[in-house]
Amino acid sequence: METIVIRFRYENLRNEAHVELHETVKSLLEQLSPEQLGIATQCGEYRSLLDTEVAALDVIRRSERTLEIEEQDHRRDSIYRGLAEAVKSSLHHFDPAKQEAARRVEVIVEHYGNIAAKTLDQE
Repeated sequence: METIVIRFRYENLRNEAHVELHETVKSLLEQLSPEQLGIATQCGEYRSLLDTEVAALDVIRRSERTLEIEEQDHRRDSIYRGLAEAVKSSLHHFDPAKQEAARRVEVIVEHYGNIAAKTLDQE
């Protein structure tokens, strides 16, 4: 199995994605020998920390509002992406008035950055 990672932003991983990555690493550690990799001493602590993180995430998963929050977050992200793309497109509109309006809105979009990539609290 060969996988090529072109770009990976660890800081963008939140909750589920973070645990999923580390669960994959844990399963790879079970397939390979930590002793052969030279990480036997760190492996025990790593597994313990991962178990703690999984337990903490289980508390979050049980929230009755979590699913609704995630759905609304995806909706907001989709709306933001649509707005940002519409502004980008309007910068090339045949009507100069629409181009100018798009330039003014683009300033706001650039000021806040990619909202969809931020955490819920930052959004």
